[in-house]
Amino acid sequence: MKKILVVGATGMLGFPVAKKLKEDGFDVRIFTRDAEKAKKMFPEGYEIFEGIIDDWAAMKEALTECYGVHINLRGGPKAEDYLKVEYGDTASIVNFARENRVQRLTYLSGVSAYVENMNFPPTHAKILAEEYIVKSGVGFTIFKATWFMESLKFFIKGKKATIIGKQPNPLHWIAAEDYAAMVSKAYQTDQAANKKLFIFGPEAVTMKEALDLGTKVMVGHIFGIAGILIGMSKLRNLKGFSILVETSGMYPDAKATRYALNTMGKYLNLNIDLSKIELTAEKTKKALGSFGLVKDIAEEKKKEAQQMRWFI
Repeated sequence: MKKILVVGATGMLGFPVAKKLKEDGFDVRIFTRDAEKAKKMFPEGYEIFEGIIDDWAAMKEALTECYGVHINLRGGPKAEDYLKVEYGDTASIVNFARENRVQRLTYLSGVSAYVENMNFPPTHAKILAEEYIVKSGVGFTIFKATWFMESLKFFIKGKKATIIGKQPNPLHWIAAEDYAAMVSKAYQTDQAANKKLFIFGPEAVTMKEALDLGTKVMVGHIFGIAGILIGMSKLRNLKGFSILVETSGMYPDAKATRYALNTMGKYLNLNIDLSKIELTAEKTKKALGSFGLVKDIAEEKKKEAQQMRWFI
């Protein structure tokens, strides 16, 4: 089983990458400045290493026997912060990885990271980071991503969305979950080695259209189709609704499923047979457990004692 170290795993875009790598069978390590925060975000099965990137001893320990390193850093807001974090820290990680004979690097850059845009500090830092990775001699895959759907929440305060300028150009928004799947796939095929990959969503909408989708920002993580289904339906003049139920995300949750289906049945006047939900959930748990993906379920459920909430 290949070991992958994820730097920046507690961030909005690093978290789904670490999760997907684990789901796909990799041995995932987390390097973080805040181990307690990471332990709350990630269940058992992840190795967590605490330290700062410039700490050679901490990085060396985390990198021991690692096949790859995923770099997901975010600098700012000052120009010097972008250079320090997105370029300087990335370069340090690359150096440590090379010394520890890491075979693959994956790095999140941006679709606009071109020399023509060097005047923008974030872009400048990403360009320098890309160049350093390419010249390092370590195998790499650089993801030059367009805008992420998950970033829309930063334009909303209270009940108001703010757009700077007219922003007339449509953007191919991408979901963090889809990006995470691409990163995982890159570690599974040699065809992605030493490549810069431009990643876009399948449909282009302007920022205003995206913010007008009627979505509601909630605390927590909603990835993939669940977060965009209603908005896409509106753009196509389709009627529909979505029910989201809180779960730990660590195991098949029969209680959450029952709650969601009961709510849907109420609104659509459907009589749904739920008699086999618990049995199906148990079978799924055993199947996942056989692959080592579910551990100590009963204990985790006791600790959580979570109360479900549903949203439409």
